[in-house]
Amino acid sequence: MEEKIPLADHIYRREARQNLAESFCLEAAAGTGKTTLLVERILALIQQKKAKLEEIVAITFTEKAAGELKMRLREGLEKALGEAAAEEKHIFAAALHDLEKANISTIHSFCATLLRERPVEAGVDPNFQPLDEIGMDLLFQEVWENWLRQEMEQKAPPLKRALILGLELKEITQLVRQIYENRDLLPEGCYPRPEYALTDFLPDLEKGISQAKALAEAHCRKEEDLGFQNIQNLWKKIPDLSALPTDLKEAYILQELEIKVQGNKQNWQPPEICTQQKEILDSLAKRLKKLKENIRAHALAELIDWVKGFLRTIQEEKEKQGVLDFQDLLILARNLLRHNKEVRRYFQDRFRFILVDEFQDTDPLQVEVVFFLAEKGAKAERWTEVEIAPGKLFLVGDPKQSIYRFRRADIEVYDQAAKNLQKKGQALKVNQNFRTVPSIISWTNRLFENLIQPGPEGSYQPPYIPMVPYPGRKEVIKDQPGVILLYPPADFNLEEAHLSEIREKEALAISWLIKKMVAEDNPKPWLVYDKEKEGIRRVNYKDIALLFPAYSGIEIYEEALKSLAIPYRLEGGKEFFLRQEVRSLCCCLKAVDDPADEISLFAALRSPFFGFSDETLFLFLSSGNQLNYLRTPQDKNSPLADAFKLLRNLHEERNAHAISWVVEKLLSATKAWEFSLLRPGGEQTAANLRKILEQARIFDGEEKANFRRFIQWLESKEEGVREEESPWAEEKDEQVRLLTIHRSKGLEFPIVILANLASGRRHNQAFIPERATGSFQLASGSFKTIGYEEAWQKERLRMEAEDRRLLYVAVTRARDHLVVPIFSGKKHKGFLSLLQGMLPSLSEIHSSSIIGEQLIWQMNDVDQRLIESAPWRLPMEEAASREAEEILRQRQKWQEKIKSAIAKAARGPTMIAPSAAASLGRTSPEGFWAKMGEDEEKGATFGLAFHEVMENVDWPAGRNLRELCLLKAKEYGITDRVAELVSLSAKCLAHPLGERIRRAQRLFREVPFAVILDEKIVEGKIDLLLAENNDWVIIDYKTDKIRKEDLASRVTLYREQGVYYARAMQQITGQKVKEVIFFFVRLGELATLTDWA
Repeated sequence: MEEKIPLADHIYRREARQNLAESFCLEAAAGTGKTTLLVERILALIQQKKAKLEEIVAITFTEKAAGELKMRLREGLEKALGEAAAEEKHIFAAALHDLEKANISTIHSFCATLLRERPVEAGVDPNFQPLDEIGMDLLFQEVWENWLRQEMEQKAPPLKRALILGLELKEITQLVRQIYENRDLLPEGCYPRPEYALTDFLPDLEKGISQAKALAEAHCRKEEDLGFQNIQNLWKKIPDLSALPTDLKEAYILQELEIKVQGNKQNWQPPEICTQQKEILDSLAKRLKKLKENIRAHALAELIDWVKGFLRTIQEEKEKQGVLDFQDLLILARNLLRHNKEVRRYFQDRFRFILVDEFQDTDPLQVEVVFFLAEKGAKAERWTEVEIAPGKLFLVGDPKQSIYRFRRADIEVYDQAAKNLQKKGQALKVNQNFRTVPSIISWTNRLFENLIQPGPEGSYQPPYIPMVPYPGRKEVIKDQPGVILLYPPADFNLEEAHLSEIREKEALAISWLIKKMVAEDNPKPWLVYDKEKEGIRRVNYKDIALLFPAYSGIEIYEEALKSLAIPYRLEGGKEFFLRQEVRSLCCCLKAVDDPADEISLFAALRSPFFGFSDETLFLFLSSGNQLNYLRTPQDKNSPLADAFKLLRNLHEERNAHAISWVVEKLLSATKAWEFSLLRPGGEQTAANLRKILEQARIFDGEEKANFRRFIQWLESKEEGVREEESPWAEEKDEQVRLLTIHRSKGLEFPIVILANLASGRRHNQAFIPERATGSFQLASGSFKTIGYEEAWQKERLRMEAEDRRLLYVAVTRARDHLVVPIFSGKKHKGFLSLLQGMLPSLSEIHSSSIIGEQLIWQMNDVDQRLIESAPWRLPMEEAASREAEEILRQRQKWQEKIKSAIAKAARGPTMIAPSAAASLGRTSPEGFWAKMGEDEEKGATFGLAFHEVMENVDWPAGRNLRELCLLKAKEYGITDRVAELVSLSAKCLAHPLGERIRRAQRLFREVPFAVILDEKIVEGKIDLLLAENNDWVIIDYKTDKIRKEDLASRVTLYREQGVYYARAMQQITGQKVKEVIFFFVRLGELATLTDWA
């Protein structure tokens, strides 16, 4: 098909369509019609009888793109059939008949086809089932938890060491998942680790500090000198460090040992000695820093090698179940083609032509599969050695749109593949843009001709190729450029405003502008080009898209749109499990599963599903009821009675029915659908709830699915695995679309508004691939592999380069209008900093003025107040309306009383903690902890660790007591006192008081409270709270180091604290506190209070 208007790149387009004897790497800029070229090349292959349709492979990035390509190919075949000469009609007719046999799919589907055809050689079950995301999550979670439990029981040295040194289990789980998802990069041998020796450093440390100590004691004239104090503190740590076993030595070094270089020369005589001690400590500090890095890197390397055992275990489980995940499909297909050359030749003969769309987004494993299939013969051992067969490979991509590095796309692999192909093929470039008006194209070219250029090292940024506007494309509004810069009001101080305030102001400006765009009474209407009608028309909501760098903060823009009654839909939001309605539903389901989960039950009752106020719940509990739906409320007419009955029924039936039945029953019984749809933006809320229901239905199909596992899966999602919002509207519906730039790739919109550009992307990469060496670098907090820092410096450059490409993708989505809000100070931040050279100075800004290709709009004439939209959509009859008005008047009076009470409370009541009550009204230069007979900081820290052990220990058996003490000692930095902590905790568990605790009707540990007593807000936490015959007994641990003869005076000191505890509990519960018992654990003595009148 030849274009009527000569195109700037028509020569390259003709080559791509008609030269079937050459292999090509086609670089197609945004809006240049690359899909059309793909279809036309396939049609040419069919017309010239180069191949049957089933011998052609077309690989796309997504299932949606595969479907669209197949639809476009069908349309092309039908058109060709209608226009073909009689002798050619059978060719296109046969192709149409075989269209469903065409290999037009994603790379994963294509790899599955290869494996199913040669399963024996691939070493897979011929009937294997691909795992979807839920199935893979479940399998990973189950295998990991079981394997981890075994490893913990066996006290696997790498795991034990990592935990002692400071890695949390949650962090280890995240590292394991990253390694699993990139297992093709895991080295076969041991992961590189640094060499170090504690035995070399510790003697030098003691010697150096000893020298500094001698200098300080002989030459420092003031003991308060920071250098002197620093040296003395270091010297005190040497005996503690020497006494520890090796594993705890490392932990002590990482968590406790810090060498500071301090000292004031004026306090030293002669002053040069101060410099001398600093030099000694500086040398030790540098060695200590390196030692810490090596310890952490060594521990991480051991952990990586340890994870290989898990990888073998999960692989065995997948083989046992006959399942493969997406990464398995790629790895196994690559291995099959790389290692079995007979199979490689078989598929090379089977597939005569290979076309790949969006090649810049290709996973490196996919590149290997494609190149081995496109090879001339079957000789190469590696894909980089492949000689491409003439005409067999057609790659289409735009390196300027490579933005999926987080999904393993690698622009440097793209560059290497393009260069390899050009050894026996050609590179083509098309840049004739059909999408965008000339002013936006001109602006885009000026912006990116400097931003997108090759970097100083590596091939992580391509050269920029300017786009050429289509000659037939005109501006939709005469004498108005397509780029609009939107500025805040002149009186809004951007320099002093908080980021959230700036976002709110920007969101309001965008919402106001959208309202102005679609207003029917606008004397200067906004216009767009209608592709279907091939003419100009007024703007509708559906023409507008807000593009965001990320979804964080998007709720501010949603609220602004809602406030102005602008219909919108959020597409593909990855914060799905953080949406309020989803979190509330998850709380309800957790409560159904576990009646003892009072936190989830409380959240469920307060959620929109049940809608109880804090006041209602407080009155319910203060009436002697318990937050337990398995018990019937004392008052059968209680407002919570029906809610408890529903939750109780669902709990009893949860394992007798499908999971989806429970979810659907809950949503139906609470009228969740109706409630959602009556609220502004309720369609999205309802769609998100429906998605949870759909997830439950999918879960029902899993072999080992049960309600508890579904809850665990939801919890894992809440902790960080992101999921997309559920779509609820058709694309033709009248709504503004909100989506990320990543989500918008491949799409186009008449009007694009770039929102929240002042925010930047967070560049914190825990996993860095090193494809040149076939390895990777890892980091988790301060734990980093030995080569991480060097790799990170290179990775940072690549991520900054990708940010520029991300902005390019955003800008090139626009057809008629591009709106760029400039809500940032003089020094622009985030993505706005990339526009620095394109923006006019503040003195040039005047609303409705035109500067170059930019129209300036300033928000000076906007009503600053957000218009509150009515929360309900139900029409009211007149009588109901009058009744509602009276209710609103009563509510207003109530709100005024509340405001008055708040104002009174705001005058500042005193806030105290009972533990400080002993020192109230007294002055003591030593401070409260000095009275406790122990250093303040050390005593408080040890006490906190002890209390957390007693809160979490398995009472009274004390199972895993040592491990728990070790973890808490590490957490609080007292690893030198682990033995003391274990001994004291065991002593506490063995005390005769334990028998009374075991006999208690109810037992609560670490109970927080807040109450007003004597016009003071009293906050605290009760260590143990026992229920005995409807009375309360309070137990408070004391870890003081005191003599028995000092016990009476210490009880006197603590008496006021105990009184506060007793009075607080009596006021909160309305029940009697029988005793307050101070348990002095070191002495094994009890002191009891019974009088607090």
